[in-house]
Amino acid sequence: RHLRERIAAHTIPPGARLREWDVAADFGVPRLTAREALEALVHLGFVERQPNRGIVVRRRELGEVLRLFEMREVNEGLCARIAARNMLRDSWGDLIELFGAPMQDIVDRKDLHAYVRHYEQFRHRLVDAAGSPPLAELLQRLNDMTSIYGRRVLLVSDRTKHALDDHRAVLAALQRGDAAAAE
Repeated sequence: RHLRERIAAHTIPPGARLREWDVAADFGVPRLTAREALEALVHLGFVERQPNRGIVVRRRELGEVLRLFEMREVNEGLCARIAARNMLRDSWGDLIELFGAPMQDIVDRKDLHAYVRHYEQFRHRLVDAAGSPPLAELLQRLNDMTSIYGRRVLLVSDRTKHALDDHRAVLAALQRGDAAAAE
């Protein structure tokens, strides 16, 4: 999980080589445990085996990233649909308040870190409300695969303004208990 987070944040950048003994030393675990962690990352598609290089962090092409965002969008919509059916309508008040004036101020100040932090709070609440461990794992994996690209888009565009409107609409639908609109 920690390696996955480092890869997602590009703390370990695409093209970086990962060695069992380095991972074992970094995490204070036996080499066998490090090997199993690296094999899991190969299986999940975060790293790949390359001839004469070993295990290397995958570099994603634009087309693949766009397909991952589409998958994320569809599955986050499903998560919102399920959350709307599972939760009481008044369960969303604190997020509705947060995504009002406080988030507007964050968007106006272009405070990307605060924006992402609050969005993550919203996303985690949706995932928890959906109550589906398989969906939660899929969304976490998709989020890890796309988060660095999403942050870059937010940095170079006015996407936060549009995203704030979208999040407000989802929250309003959740408050109404309208599963189709939430999706």
